[in-house]
Amino acid sequence: MDTSKGYKFSGLTANTPQSIQIGAGVFCVNVPAFTEQPDFKKIVEVVEAAREAGNVLGATRGGGTFVAKVEIGQIAIDDMRNPLPGTQEVTGGESRLTGTLVEISVENLKRILPMAHIDETDGGLTRSTVLLPSHYLDNVLWVGNKTDGGAIAIMIYKALNTEGVTLTFTSEGGATMPFSYLAHLPDAMNAQTAPFKIWDLELPEGGLDGLGGPSVNTIGTPIEGMTISQMKAFAAENDITIPSNLTKHAEIAAFILDALGLGGNIEIDD
Repeated sequence: MDTSKGYKFSGLTANTPQSIQIGAGVFCVNVPAFTEQPDFKKIVEVVEAAREAGNVLGATRGGGTFVAKVEIGQIAIDDMRNPLPGTQEVTGGESRLTGTLVEISVENLKRILPMAHIDETDGGLTRSTVLLPSHYLDNVLWVGNKTDGGAIAIMIYKALNTEGVTLTFTSEGGATMPFSYLAHLPDAMNAQTAPFKIWDLELPEGGLDGLGGPSVNTIGTPIEGMTISQMKAFAAENDITIPSNLTKHAEIAAFILDALGLGGNIEIDD
């Protein structure tokens, strides 16, 4: 390493370009529980099954947030002036997935508003004042793309939106509805483990081959975050020949999306 002209301190590593999460991802609810470690293919299947069943919450604005808080208390000990390892204890914690929906529907309101139900008298949606075990969602799953073609998946269990419903109406831009799902322990026997899981999923060898077709927007919009070289590699893997006269990022992305029949579904910024 040549340091004759100084040294630049930086957190960049050889893995940085492949380790960046991109896109807002997708939120799914009440998906089947995993009985073994899921791989990329399994996650794609789960997301598409949720989409087919109407268990994708829909489009968001401003992305989302995952928070896993832990509360640590200090044990009081005479004459100890500074904390020592082993003299603290976990006193609490919480795990949440949050976001803001732009898709407003009765189905979403039922999943977001705690204790929501349809009144049999007039068919209107309202809520009860009694919280039952059946009001908790089995889980909420968020999945987002990475720059290496893989994905990050986060699941919280026994989720309940503890913030209620706030519908914000505006003359421009469309209404929004934020949510904040709090995770709960599935049962008292699992009290030693926080009620969430995170998986770092690698794109399989051969790319998207064998995953039911190259559905680019299955888990967000990865084309937007790809470099030109990554887009060309993606195109080659899916037997798409890019014309030599296309050199700009937006042109190549639009061509690939058109070739996949998704040209009208995703907006590409130049």
